[in-house]
Amino acid sequence: MQTFMPVEADFNTINRYITDNNIKLLIIDFNGVLDDYYERKADFLRDVLGSENKHHLPELLLAIERAYLLDRTATIEQTCEQFFASMDTPLTELQRNRLANNMFASQLTDRSRVFLDSLEVPFVIYTALSDEQVRRVEGLEKYQLFTRDQYQEAKPSIANLKFIMRHCSVDPAEVCVVGDGLIDDLMPASLIGAHTILVSPYVNLLACSNVT
Repeated sequence: MQTFMPVEADFNTINRYITDNNIKLLIIDFNGVLDDYYERKADFLRDVLGSENKHHLPELLLAIERAYLLDRTATIEQTCEQFFASMDTPLTELQRNRLANNMFASQLTDRSRVFLDSLEVPFVIYTALSDEQVRRVEGLEKYQLFTRDQYQEAKPSIANLKFIMRHCSVDPAEVCVVGDGLIDDLMPASLIGAHTILVSPYVNLLACSNVT
């Protein structure tokens, strides 16, 4: 049994779902669920677009997601270049410099810390970050992590989820995977019969942004 919930990171809803479905283990993606990645990313792209082009933010965000799905090696910088070319608006030198110095790094949010520390069921954080990158995120190392350095293969991966479940001695039907990616996070979980919760930060991010 699984559920798909297109909501922002509503931790009260997640807690209720865990209780109602007797979940024994929560597997939580880090980027896009527990951090401020989307907010930092949107702020960075608004800066690149500039005030005269800020209304193009939704289109640019979709272009970046589409490029990533088609080619996992596609970078934000490459997609921005292609996006501006499609508008017949060459990137300025200032915009190129901003893209070249794309240094935004997400951090664990205070809301996420409260949520994790209040959980009454075991949980692990399943992240695409390396061990070195994890050390740069304040407070993240205190939790049980499965990082890129421990993977059997890159996301999306059924093998990785099975490895985590064996390690924690649970069956898929007792597990709930929370993530922001249908393909990277939820599809593998759904295919092996785990519960899934989709967190969609873009819902409120775009609704609340001044892009029109």
